[in-house]
Amino acid sequence: MFLVLRLYTNFNSIIVKYSTLLYLIIFLFCKIFCFGQNEVIIPNCDKLEAIECLRFLDSIELQIPIENDSLFHSWNTQKLNAAYTLGDTRLIGQQEKILTDYYYKKDLLKDLIKVSTRYIYFLMDSGDIVSCEKELRSLEKEITKHPDFGNQEEYYLSSVWGNFYEEIQNHEESLKKRIFQLNLAKKLYPSNSLEVAHAYTNVGITYSTLGVLEKAVEYQQIGYSISSQIVPDTDYSILLDLYNLGALNYRLENNEKALEYFSKVTKTLEKQNDKSSLMYKFACNGLGGTLNRLERYEDAYNIYNNIIADIDSIGIASPLELLVRANLGVTSNNFGKINLAHDEFVKFLKKYIQFFKYNTEILTQDELINSFKDLERDVSRAALFCLNANVSNNKLPSLIYEVLLMEKGYGLEREIKINKTLKNSSGKFNDKYRNWKELRVNLKNAYDSKLADEIEIAENKFEELNKELLVLGFSKEMNDSWVKVKDIQDHLLEDEVAIEFYKVSEELNFTNANADENVKSYIAFLAKKNEVFAIPLFNEEQIINAFKNSDRKAIFVNNLYTNVDRGVITDGLDINLYNLIVAPLLPHLDNVKTIYYSPEGLLHRINFAAININEEHVFGDIYNVHLMGSTRNILEKVQYNPSLEKDAVLVGGLDFGLEEIISNDLESRIKEVFTWKNLSNTYREVEEIKNSLEMNNYEVETLKGDQGKEHDFYSVIQHGAPKILHFATHGFFIGDADSTNTQFVNIKNPMMRSGLILSNGNFGWNGINDDYGEDNILMAEEILGLDLSDTELVVLSACESGLGDISNLEGVFGLQRAFKIAGARYIIMSLWKVPDRQTREFMKTLYKNILGEKLAIKDAFIKTQREMKERFIDPYSWAGFVLIE
Repeated sequence: MFLVLRLYTNFNSIIVKYSTLLYLIIFLFCKIFCFGQNEVIIPNCDKLEAIECLRFLDSIELQIPIENDSLFHSWNTQKLNAAYTLGDTRLIGQQEKILTDYYYKKDLLKDLIKVSTRYIYFLMDSGDIVSCEKELRSLEKEITKHPDFGNQEEYYLSSVWGNFYEEIQNHEESLKKRIFQLNLAKKLYPSNSLEVAHAYTNVGITYSTLGVLEKAVEYQQIGYSISSQIVPDTDYSILLDLYNLGALNYRLENNEKALEYFSKVTKTLEKQNDKSSLMYKFACNGLGGTLNRLERYEDAYNIYNNIIADIDSIGIASPLELLVRANLGVTSNNFGKINLAHDEFVKFLKKYIQFFKYNTEILTQDELINSFKDLERDVSRAALFCLNANVSNNKLPSLIYEVLLMEKGYGLEREIKINKTLKNSSGKFNDKYRNWKELRVNLKNAYDSKLADEIEIAENKFEELNKELLVLGFSKEMNDSWVKVKDIQDHLLEDEVAIEFYKVSEELNFTNANADENVKSYIAFLAKKNEVFAIPLFNEEQIINAFKNSDRKAIFVNNLYTNVDRGVITDGLDINLYNLIVAPLLPHLDNVKTIYYSPEGLLHRINFAAININEEHVFGDIYNVHLMGSTRNILEKVQYNPSLEKDAVLVGGLDFGLEEIISNDLESRIKEVFTWKNLSNTYREVEEIKNSLEMNNYEVETLKGDQGKEHDFYSVIQHGAPKILHFATHGFFIGDADSTNTQFVNIKNPMMRSGLILSNGNFGWNGINDDYGEDNILMAEEILGLDLSDTELVVLSACESGLGDISNLEGVFGLQRAFKIAGARYIIMSLWKVPDRQTREFMKTLYKNILGEKLAIKDAFIKTQREMKERFIDPYSWAGFVLIE
């Protein structure tokens, strides 16, 4: 099933980039043709016969002990045949494993390679990468020590490794294996053999994936030239080669060449009366895209129209139908059929919603993101069309809002639900919960070890558990409670609006220097009680360079939030957030008091409440502004019941260690190494908050000085999540290009590049763990394993705690995501390095409003920001903190 989904989904990138599906089809052909020994079992019976066959074989197994080798092989092969016929993946895997183990014992080299590689590909296609790699390494170890091992076996082995590395997206390593395979092929086989041809094609595929298109065309053209002299031009593999060459030339904007290759494929299949095949439909789609680019809109329109009816008859939504419908919408618009374009985009979005919901029940978070990142381009095309569509009853804004409600942060919401269900299970999931906790501990230990192999093993095992949980129905439970745009509108008061910000897919290339100034890469979808509006905002290029080049220091922040129309000198920073974001929204905010909004892209780094409107007021003075991961959280305002417990854990006034040189030996290790400085005001901050809380009958535990190490923190938290969890310490996020500390930069997981520094954290920062094996750096990934389901408020009184890797679908991968998944209700975090003294004053005022004024957390936060603005004036001092709910 996973293979089929990958085959379908990745085809969506045909018009813009080389299709992964085509690689996968070639991948299957290579398994059959290039490897020779790796034949695919083709059942010769129907499903009823397969069932009867299995019953008969099982009865024999029960009655007669099978000891004869040939009988054993025949019996299991027939059972495998029946399993493939029935599509029973569990039985297929079981039988493939039985046969593989059998050939390991028989010591027959060629048969072992044949059966074992087939099992490896089964594991690969099933998505079981951990078992796949384990089996592949076992095969390599077994056959390389065999006396008959030679170049031919090494050729087969390098081919399998090349495909494996492609599967895990390690394309550089795949290229090495495939070039090695090609060189072996040239030695082993004639220059005009299929083995050599397929080896050239494989190298071309990897070059294509890496974006080295000229080399990809060169190698695939050689592969095709050889194959076409051996195989009839009607053979499917030849058509596949032609199709790939068409797609590559399209990417290189060699439109006439692309047209030639796509046309050859479609004409050949038409002669064979094979218009119903997927190859024909995809070739037509490629042909339509090329004709569109050549401005032959009517021809493109006719091609899309001819194939859409046949695709639509399949019933359930497929990526192919989504792709064609979106392309038909674009072509209809180009051809001047605006109403038809609107209707096609409506159908596309409805089918997209259906397809997304279906896949959430079978794909993990990472698989979901990877599978739908290409489809996002077509959602963006629908979004751009709806901005300018002059049609009556435009349904697109509401549908796109619904798409955003569905997909934005879906992975986050699912992880929250899984964690909450496991932690609160009463028997049903006890074993899974114990397994979940154990794997979380293993994952934490692996990250503390900094050993890449241990980290990879731990991550893969945890991913396997996530797949098991999907099967148990966690995703289906979520899908039974999808939020629709009408649900949001029903919960809005007359003076409230909800805004989902949307960033147009980067694949549409509207952020480069030649972009059309009228095309906006950021759009606001604003929902009122009875209507949804699509509002164009700005092109990302207008602000992206400022964020890339800034260190978020005071002068940058103050200039960013100042209205340049007021004559302020901005040191070359010519950005006016009012004109880019606020001004386009204002016509829709008459009589509005409260705004709920969910950002996307760079908007995650902006405090909307701090944007100047005029000389006297900022946006947050006039509107109550509430930041949310998704506006579907509006519904929670009538669902959440906070804990009656009154307890708090405060972490601050920490001694980070290494402030003084302890010994000459240590001095040589830390010379010129970055260290975190102690924060003098955090001790007073924690003491003041502690006194305020205790005066309001809170039980308070503080971690200070050198008693706030990672072990101390876990010891406190394991007794139960506090209602308030407050950190007054250093926070950090290390980007891919940051060279501050290489041990964290080199970690791919963004949740391991964001965290909080605890007592003695400078030792861990420089690679020295304590006696408990802890580095005393609380990483976002480690927070995921905490149970904070009773925590109403987490305060990250720390610099840059709101930063992290930004994903269009999933928001910010960092501390805020970690605390949300762990179960916290509200999180206060910072967007830049807020000054120490101002931070202390902010927090003191915040708790006064929560405890003394008895305000709800979000109201207390808004009041605190307004009070701080009056006291400190410049945004750098008061606007660094945001609250997310």
